[in-house]
Amino acid sequence: LALSTDKIGRRVLVGKNVCHRCKYDENFDGSLRARIAEMPQSQYKTALQWVQRALSSSYGGSKLSPGKAKKLHDPLAFATLLDENVCVLREVSVGRKGGHWGSVLCDGTRTFAAVDYSSDSFLDSLFAR
Repeated sequence: LALSTDKIGRRVLVGKNVCHRCKYDENFDGSLRARIAEMPQSQYKTALQWVQRALSSSYGGSKLSPGKAKKLHDPLAFATLLDENVCVLREVSVGRKGGHWGSVLCDGTRTFAAVDYSSDSFLDSLFAR
């Protein structure tokens, strides 16, 4: 198993307990639009504009529906792969209890789980080049 092999030197896990707090909502949309507006015209800016339009369109058009938010599981995990400072990581031991996965703080496991994330760092990772 990947969690027990010596062939992987460091494992970083970003679970749904953190991912479910990372949402594409009105605040995120506004921050993304503001950052895009500050960028000089480029292919990168155009690509981010497409991403913003695609995400906001899943809320019924160009305006986000009140109370609706898209959870950004994969983008947050990917951003953490690029820059581990996006999340607050703690060394843990992972296991199953009562049919559910979980973790407890434990030194020496080389397995790190996200316990929180920074919205600003997440956005910074999207705009890093």
